Amino acid sequence: IYYHAKWLAERNYARAAEWRYREASRLAREAKRSVLAAHALSRLGYFLMYWCRLDDAREVLRESERLNTKANPLAPFLYGVLERRTAGSDGDRLRAAEERILAAAAQPSEELETQRTGLVREISFWRAAEASPAHCLQGGDVAQVVVCFWAHLFSGLSGAAFG
Repeated sequence: IYYHAKWLAERNYARAAEWRYREASRLAREAKRSVLAAHALSRLGYFLMYWCRLDDAREVLRESERLNTKANPLAPFLYGVLERRTAGSDGDRLRAAEERILAAAAQPSEELETQRTGLVREISFWRAAEASPAHCLQGGDVAQVVVCFWAHLFSGLSGAAFG
């Protein structure tokens, strides 16, 4: 059922895939296979994020983590990505989401692992750049460097103005 769900999800048959992922998780729980149950829900969470069903994805990923955290690197990572995307101006929520991403283990697919390493690199850059404008020059592209310097400039000006 899990592989059929994946096949359907990859072809954007969302309802059918969702039902099968949930059923795969339910059957795995009945068989006392919490790792498989958690993995099915993690994959469902991945596709729910892809389908822009963020609230559903959040709920599914929390359930996946509740079932298994040791052998389930996907759920904590995806939950961190989701929280980072939706944190808005909430600095504490953003920091917590980034901590989840930084703590995430290697991901089960090459695509997700590439995404994880890219996010780790980006988070590390912004944290170093936050501490000192000298780190701005280590940006991966010109836009990062410019945004970093402008942020430091405005931060300095607002600090001087409001003092």
